Amino acid sequence: MPEVSEVPGELDGLSAFDSETAPRPALVHARDVVTLPKPVAVAPARGGSAVMWVAAILATAAAAAAGTWGYQRFAATTEPASLTLQTTPPGLQVTIGGKQMGLTPLTVSLPAGEYPVTLARPDGSERSLAVTLVAGASFVQHVEMPPAPAVVAPTGSLHIETNPPGQSVLVDGIARGNSPVTVPALAVGTHAVVVQGRDGTLQRTINVEAGQTVSLVVAGPQVAPTRAGWVSFSSPVALELRENGRVIGTSEAERLMLPAGVHEIEMSNEALGFSAARRVTVTADRTTSVPVELPSGTVSINASPWAEVWLDGVRIGETPIANFNASIGAHEVLLRHPQFGERRTKLTVSLKQTARLGVDMRTP
Repeated sequence: MPEVSEVPGELDGLSAFDSETAPRPALVHARDVVTLPKPVAVAPARGGSAVMWVAAILATAAAAAAGTWGYQRFAATTEPASLTLQTTPPGLQVTIGGKQMGLTPLTVSLPAGEYPVTLARPDGSERSLAVTLVAGASFVQHVEMPPAPAVVAPTGSLHIETNPPGQSVLVDGIARGNSPVTVPALAVGTHAVVVQGRDGTLQRTINVEAGQTVSLVVAGPQVAPTRAGWVSFSSPVALELRENGRVIGTSEAERLMLPAGVHEIEMSNEALGFSAARRVTVTADRTTSVPVELPSGTVSINASPWAEVWLDGVRIGETPIANFNASIGAHEVLLRHPQFGERRTKLTVSLKQTARLGVDMRTP
């Protein structure tokens, strides 16, 4: 057996905890091996030692319980929350914390906390709200959005006078009363006007513009019986059509109804600086086609470092190109360089000034 120095009796067993401030005798080691005596059970009669032992056991159990409760609390706080958004009408874009999440109805899982929520209509109107989410809880929010504002289409008016007055007026086949009469809130575009008198009927096609009132005056003792035909203008650009200074339609209409006979029609496009007049003979019960040949403007095109140029699919040369003649209106331009590839763009030619185009082929 290894040699062991004796340990004082007061440090034997649990009585070693009686005093933590008293100096503790050093142990004397023999052959680097020390064998300490086993603790001896102490009866409760030895002062407060047993009480201290029980207290130590209770403290250890309390610490373990506290650790378990703390872990459960930590686990609970990390559990996500559920947010469900329902809207009337559905299909609104949902943004949470600045991030788009999808369309309503929508259910998402988020960490607990406060979030700003935005609901947006396709027309751009929005509704904002704030939600507070609790860990492990489900939150359902229903939002009713007010009806979207109605889109009001632009309209114009039509004023009709006859001599003598009191004649029946129909617009687009609907009776509008007797002349003089003003028909409000007509959709922008062409409308068929019929004036019926005792001795005959007059039919006209009138173009109504947004925010304006177009006047139609029918003079004479009575509306004379007349026969009508149609006229159709074929033009690569939209033209406004007038007769005696009064708008009668546009070239975009499939056809216009006019009384049979000779008419002086004024054609114009203010944006392109174009204006011309055509004499048109309208045949009763037939459609007269009027092709419109447009004048030419000038085009100047340049490119860096250079490029081959096609106008409406026809090669017109290499840049620089100056004062090239092209009909007024919109054109497609293709520029091609062997190293920098192709560029496509559109160019509008007018009579007001030279249309100019500059392209850097080196820029994507």
